[in-house]
Amino acid sequence: MTDKDQSITTPSGTYTTSNFQITYSFPPSTSIFQETRYANKRYAKNVGVVIETFNLSQSNSSYQERRLVRYHLE
Repeated sequence: MTDKDQSITTPSGTYTTSNFQITYSFPPSTSIFQETRYANKRYAKNVGVVIETFNLSQSNSSYQERRLVRYHLE
C-alpha cells in the first residue's frame, strides 16, 4: 500500500484512501511506449475501491480511470 491517508474526491464524495499499486514491466522490444506501467486501486475504509487507474496495452500509452459514482450502506 502506498499514499496512505490521501484524500480523493469522486462524484460520490471525498474519501481518505490507501493505494494498492501494481507494477508491470514490459521488455523493451515489446513496448513502443513505456517499459514500466502501473495499475492503482485506491481503497477507502468501509467503502472499497473509490478510484482505479490502469493501462495494460503495449500499443497505447494512455491510462483508463474508473471512479465511484455512488454507493449505499445499510
